[in-house]
Amino acid sequence: MTRSPDRRSAFTLIELLVVIAIIAILIGLLLPAVQKVREAAARMKCSNNLKQQGLAVHMYENTYQELPKSIEFPSHGFGALARHGFQVKLLPYLEQDNLYKLYTFDVAGWAEVNKPVVSTRLSVLNCPSAPSDTFRTGGADNPNFRGAVTDYAAIFSTWGMQLGTSDRDGCSATNTFAYSPDGATTSFSKPKLAAVIDGTSNSLLLVENAGGAHLWIKGKNTGERAPGWTNTLAQHTTYLYSFTDAGTPMNPGVGPCTVNCNNTSGIYAFHSGGANAAMVDGSVRFLREGLSGNVLFALVSRAGGEIVPGDAY
Repeated sequence: MTRSPDRRSAFTLIELLVVIAIIAILIGLLLPAVQKVREAAARMKCSNNLKQQGLAVHMYENTYQELPKSIEFPSHGFGALARHGFQVKLLPYLEQDNLYKLYTFDVAGWAEVNKPVVSTRLSVLNCPSAPSDTFRTGGADNPNFRGAVTDYAAIFSTWGMQLGTSDRDGCSATNTFAYSPDGATTSFSKPKLAAVIDGTSNSLLLVENAGGAHLWIKGKNTGERAPGWTNTLAQHTTYLYSFTDAGTPMNPGVGPCTVNCNNTSGIYAFHSGGANAAMVDGSVRFLREGLSGNVLFALVSRAGGEIVPGDAY
């Protein structure tokens, strides 16, 4: 009597579907962990960028005995357009001296002669977590303008908002109280390190203000181009810190939105829960969403005499 050879049984359709489902579940469990690791690495790189810029500021100060101006005006007052970005003067200290030598300070940053400089994308000025569209094009002053977006801003002021007057961006308003140029870097005089009497570890120098190719509002891309030439080397990278229900610089209230509100007039990043910031002493902190208006005013102010609470970050 002959025996038939053993036959190898194949997967049934149900078994195959079970295997596929198990693999899908494993991928679903692993993906958030991979994304968290990737974001942690991007946040660390972003923090390191701020660290390098803070060091560049101190090297500049050591050379010229003053901090670089946060914004350059051709004449005194806000009526004149800003001419140069804060980070242009830092280029020699960011290993970009050859690029710095190509820049012409006698004309505005968005002038055609400065196009080779302001259209150069520098990784140290871009956060890996920010969108990849890192250029801005066109504009009334120069339709041929093409500027590389920077994701970091210097601070020179606070601006309080009246209750209930917020406009479409949710964080600024048409009715404003008094302007207060009280940050570590100024625009109308030569800022001195010694003027930061609130303490260099308690005063903000640079913050994230990312995604400047478009107007972002609370995590959503409006599809609109961000106003002016801001967020590029062509103009200033300094912003007025404003938020709904914040009161005034002299009597700040507790605003509901101080961090990651919009990238036009405030601290804005693409990190979960907050944004990186460099203090005047060169240290880097993480400013959390929900930071109170009082604390933000205290951190911006260089000589206000405020006490920053220990749990501010």
